[in-house]
Amino acid sequence: MPLWTGAGRHGRGLHDDVGVAGLQRVLEDVRVAYLDGDADLSSPERTRSGVLDATGVAHFLGIADTPLARIGRQVPMLAEHQLTLLGYDPSDPDSYDEAALVARPGLVHSSDAELRADPVAMAQRAVNAIARDGARVVVHFDVDAVDSRDLALANFPHYGTGVPLASAGLVLQTLLAASGLAALVLTEINPTHDPDGAQLERYIDTVTSAVTKSLGR
Repeated sequence: MPLWTGAGRHGRGLHDDVGVAGLQRVLEDVRVAYLDGDADLSSPERTRSGVLDATGVAHFLGIADTPLARIGRQVPMLAEHQLTLLGYDPSDPDSYDEAALVARPGLVHSSDAELRADPVAMAQRAVNAIARDGARVVVHFDVDAVDSRDLALANFPHYGTGVPLASAGLVLQTLLAASGLAALVLTEINPTHDPDGAQLERYIDTVTSAVTKSLGR
């Protein structure tokens, strides 16, 4: 299972899109399980922050019409049935676009509140939606899907949204057990927020445990 990482708030959106485009050059059907505290559905036309990361999913789906959206084998890079979103905060006006989700009924998605209520069921629902028909699955895990009150490692912390770290571990374990797993993306960790390394150790333990248990299954 390949692993790629992306650190830094301004590079993650590009990092994911380029990685998926690269996989599409050698794999027939690539799908993405996107575990993230942000929906990343903004286009350059509607973003207020101007941050590229808020447009990552919009580029996948062709909502953002830029050269980045056209680097894959197909345009849009992903059809709605090839993507699932988990853990996003629907109250974030810069990255969430309800109209974009309504217009794509085939895109399975779960907000952070739904993920908190039943993390394993929502993760399994995502797996059932995309891990089928011989597809290869990329799992994206942005640490800002974890409530920063529990784990303050995100480059841009999200306090009071997201899920506890333990729940994120259960979600990750379920996603990584999907048939056709192709890659794991880990992103947006800022170790300068954790001078003594204790939180980083908790994060690493959670990720390695999820990987070990999912591969064991």
